[in-house]
This record gives sequence, structure tokens and C-alpha cells, in this order.
Amino acid sequence: MRDFVGAVLVFALLGILLFSDRGWVLSDQRRTVAHVADIPKGVPALSELPGWVFHGGVHVPVEHGKVAQLMLSATAGQTLFAPKYEDTQIWPALGVGVREWTFLGMPFAYFTELGPVLYTKSPRETVMAPLGDRGAELLRKELGRDPMEGFFYPFWGHLWGWLFVAGVALWGWLYRRGVLRRRAEEGWI
Repeated sequence: MRDFVGAVLVFALLGILLFSDRGWVLSDQRRTVAHVADIPKGVPALSELPGWVFHGGVHVPVEHGKVAQLMLSATAGQTLFAPKYEDTQIWPALGVGVREWTFLGMPFAYFTELGPVLYTKSPRETVMAPLGDRGAELLRKELGRDPMEGFFYPFWGHLWGWLFVAGVALWGWLYRRGVLRRRAEEGWI
């Protein structure tokens, strides 16, 4: 059982290191958005929302995994794509701006950085426009309801690195149990 758990941990770590879009070194610089609700397109007062978010928001380039970066550099000669005008046409959604603590490609902690945001995502970047209290109030007024109502924060998407730590602890416990069993069989205990 110990060997099986160890093999799973090794393959999981290799997969995470190669395919995760998070960095390998300890960092708190990964910005992302937790989706809260879609904003309907039929509200006349919100017709200029895509342009406002694109031109007034914080632009965060999409980070690719190591394999994807290698493929991009081999085919396009670069690891990031510049934003295009078509990206301004993406209809915004409501989210919460989050910053993660990551290590070895895994998230271990998070904190809310920008609060409620209107955001758009494209293959090139995520654009987040902070709402603040006044903006959230205006959005509620225009929609006629509170889009944050019933929202449950998906914390597991920002803490799953602890599952790997739990797996390492399980492997250590199985190893220790095996050592004690072997010592008992040999008469050392």
C-alpha cells in the first residue's frame, strides 16, 4: 500500500509541475477570479459594460502550464499572446478577485484582493474591474436583485495543495507503520 501511495504522489507531482498554470516557487502573486454570477445582456443601462471593464480594469495575462508554454514558444515564438480588440466584446460576469499563495504548482491559501469585480476572460487574459461598495450597489439597483445572494465561495479551488500534503503524511504514516511491524517481527521491539 505504501509503495502505491508513493507512486501516486510521484506521478501527481510530475503532472502538477508540468501542467499546472501556477508557479513552482513559493509566491503570492497569482491573481484569479471566483465566478459569482452572470450579468444579463438585456439591461439597457449596462450596454457599455464590456468596454468599460476592458478599458478600466486590471489586465492579468493568462498563465499557461509548462508544457503549454513550451508548445507556444515552439509554434509562435512567444509564451504570451497580446490582447486583441475582439477581447473587448466579451460580456462581463460578476466575480470575486482572489490572490493565491502557491508552491510547486499547487495552491495552499488565498485571500480576497479586489473584492467584488466585473471580469472578462479570454484565452489571452483576465480583465478585472473592481466594483467597490458603490459599484455593487449600482449593479444591484440596475439588475433589480442582489447577484451575490446565495453565493457560496468555492474555497476548494484555492486550497487543493493540502491534499498533496495529506498524501505525503499518509505515505509517512504507512512507512512508519511498516518499519514498526518489521522491527516487531525481528524482535527489536
